[in-house]
Amino acid sequence: MKYDGPKFDPNNNLPFCLNNTPCGGYLKVEYLNTIDGDTAYFKVGSSSESVRFYLINTPETYKNEPFANYAKAYTKKVLENAKEIYIQSDVNNLLRDNTESRRILAWLWVDGELFNYHLVRCGLATIKYVLNEDVLYLKELRKAYDEAVKDKINIHGSTHED
Repeated sequence: MKYDGPKFDPNNNLPFCLNNTPCGGYLKVEYLNTIDGDTAYFKVGSSSESVRFYLINTPETYKNEPFANYAKAYTKKVLENAKEIYIQSDVNNLLRDNTESRRILAWLWVDGELFNYHLVRCGLATIKYVLNEDVLYLKELRKAYDEAVKDKINIHGSTHED
């Protein structure tokens, strides 16, 4: 499927965050491992951080949901083969979630493409956790979701096999 989502902005000189406040900038990271389809560990600076991809939800592996293993394997394959990975914060969203692990919440850019968008468009994720209608890329995510549903791709198809 040809990527037709948001474009990476290499001229964005904003910081990723200041004093734990998201600023909308990018931060180059190094992939470490995949937790599931919408969460992975990255080397962020000198530490290992769990990063949850903004506004999307893939099927849960711990619940053995249909397509959960496929979404996880797909995310792992893409991230393992990536040349460059950036996370981007959103000034209109939280920097960290309220779970015990305090995961970073971010837009994930893989080789210049928004991976959050890609997972939704290829039918491996739904849109979830929208706390603010002014977040970046929400309009594009909704369009990708509508197209995946219309095309009956993966989780939106008539068969649910992993």
